Amino acid sequence: MTFTFPAAVAWDPIGKQAVKNTSFQAFATADTGFVTPLTITDTFGNPIPGNILNSGTQGVFPEFENATNPTVVITDPSRTYVWTVTAVMADASVAAFVGQSGSSTKTAVKNAITDEINDPTSPARVSLSATYAGLIQLAKNPDTLIAGAVTVDGSDLVTSAAVLWPDGSPGTLTITARHATGAVNAYNITYGSPVTKTFTQPTITRNSNGAATNVPQIVVS
Repeated sequence: MTFTFPAAVAWDPIGKQAVKNTSFQAFATADTGFVTPLTITDTFGNPIPGNILNSGTQGVFPEFENATNPTVVITDPSRTYVWTVTAVMADASVAAFVGQSGSSTKTAVKNAITDEINDPTSPARVSLSATYAGLIQLAKNPDTLIAGAVTVDGSDLVTSAAVLWPDGSPGTLTITARHATGAVNAYNITYGSPVTKTFTQPTITRNSNGAATNVPQIVVS
């Protein structure tokens, strides 16, 4: 199966700006030393010269494909910027189903999608799981997603902020609970406009000093 990665903003969360005219390469997530760049193609299957993704004058990665990895890491030669990106889900079984004569009804497509997603070994299910896993990891570190207006309370503590996901999707971070020390106890981050997913951090347990003693997993809804 070939995995397709959408065009995305090369966003610098520290500088709060797009990284323009910079060359990047994609690596497998297991290749933590960035030793072997992945072979990538355009969406027509044509090899991308040098396997280089250039962010161009707008600071946007082009759409690309890789044959083996549903999630990849994109970085520049100096490793100044490192993003983990996940492929969009491609439902090959549905495409094949619709291509059959007399089978392209709404019910047939719905059943094909259900079968594909319910099969834990299917490419679509694997890709979907990888997508959620990658976004959940980002949601665990909301500071890295903030890009835009930030609202604070009378104590200058953040109450909400605009966020930008690596694929260019907008969202909003909302702090829903804080500890007496000011530490964040719970929050949620939306994804997309209109919102297609919400990542919620259930209440974190902290001791009297504010140190976390129990951190529940992010919930996706």
